[in-house]
Amino acid sequence: MSDMLFAVRDDITKIAANAIVRVSNSKQGDAILAAGGQKLRDAAATLGTPNVGQVFITQGFDLPCDYVIHTTWPVWRGGQYFESDLLGASYRNVLHLAASQGIKTLAFSAFKQMQFLHPYTRMIAMEEVTNYFNEPTGTLEQVIFCVDDDEEQRLYEEAFCRFHLRTMYMSGEVDIKKGEMDDFVRLVQENWGASADELNQLLQEKRDDLG
Repeated sequence: MSDMLFAVRDDITKIAANAIVRVSNSKQGDAILAAGGQKLRDAAATLGTPNVGQVFITQGFDLPCDYVIHTTWPVWRGGQYFESDLLGASYRNVLHLAASQGIKTLAFSAFKQMQFLHPYTRMIAMEEVTNYFNEPTGTLEQVIFCVDDDEEQRLYEEAFCRFHLRTMYMSGEVDIKKGEMDDFVRLVQENWGASADELNQLLQEKRDDLG
C-alpha cells in the first residue's frame, strides 16, 4: 500500500494530480476557486453548493490538476449529529466518483487545514482510503494528502502504517506463529506497504535466522 498513499508538503492548488478535492465550506475551498480562475468559479456556481456528502466534478481550468471534485463536509457539533458518518460518506463518495471517472491520482487537503470542520479528519480519512484500496473498484491508484509541516507528515505516515498493520493482521493472510507478534509489528513498520506474501517471506527469513 506504500505506493498508493502519500503525504507531501505542498499547496493543493499547485499539485499536478489528476484531480484534487475541494471542500466547499472551507477556506481551502475558497482558495481552490480563486486559483482555478473565473471558469472554475462559473462552473461551481452553475452546479451549486453540494449537499453534505454529495460530490460533483468539474474541470480544473487554471489549476495544474485536470479535475476538481467538489463536496461539502459536516460542521462538527459535538458528534451528536452523525458528523463522522457524514464525513466518512463524503470520503467514500469522492473516492468512488474519482475511480469511476478514470482518475488515477487524487489529492486531499490534510487535517490541519480542515480541523475546524471535524476534529477526527485524519482517522476517518485513513479508514475510508485504506478500505477503498483493500477492495478497489476503478482506476484510482494513488491518494495524496497535502500537509503543512513535517510533524503533520509524520502523523499521516504513522497513520498509514497503523492502518496497514491492522489490515494485514485482520486479513488472516499472514502466517503469524505464537510469539511472533512483535516481529510482525516491527516488520510492518520497517516495510509498510508490503503485501501479505512479502510479510510471510520476511517472517520466514526471521525464523531461518533464529535456526
